Amino acid sequence: MARDRSLSMLLIALFGISGTFILVFTWLHPMPVMERVMSTLFGAIGLGVAVSRIHRLKLPKAGTEAEKVPVEVKTGD
Repeated sequence: MARDRSLSMLLIALFGISGTFILVFTWLHPMPVMERVMSTLFGAIGLGVAVSRIHRLKLPKAGTEAEKVPVEVKTGD
């Protein structure tokens, strides 16, 4: 089954941006310790999902490599 690369890129952007936003918001505003811990955990999970999807996106697909063959080219001059 083929993977949809555009969906993977959208999810990377969504989780990466939301995880970063959550972490920045959490550490810039004063809040109780338990809320800060939970928010930091959720932000880190979002960034972790984005990073893991980036790794999967870079993996080559098996069986899609084209074989190199020699080619002769002639001009009509």
